[in-house]
Amino acid sequence: MQAFKGHLIRKYNNRKLYSVTESRHVNLEFVAEQFRKGSAFIVRDARTQADLTVDTLVKALASTGAFNEQVETQNLKNMHANLTEQGIKVNVV
Repeated sequence: MQAFKGHLIRKYNNRKLYSVTESRHVNLEFVAEQFRKGSAFIVRDARTQADLTVDTLVKALASTGAFNEQVETQNLKNMHANLTEQGIKVNVV
């Protein structure tokens, strides 16, 4: 498996998000912005390494009002590519 080329974000028990890639704390707005830009990112639980990407992305988009706007097809394709890279099979309808 190839090394992930994108932002690695860790979520801690206190709900803080930390970008390992940028060595700084980030917020849900940062996650939403990465999605809008089409940047690759993965959010992992800092203790268990569980994948929290989808859960965090939904919270980020909801908190920034993104569900009030049309989500661009390209962003969904990027999300599909990110999940596929992680070995998660996604059926596109």
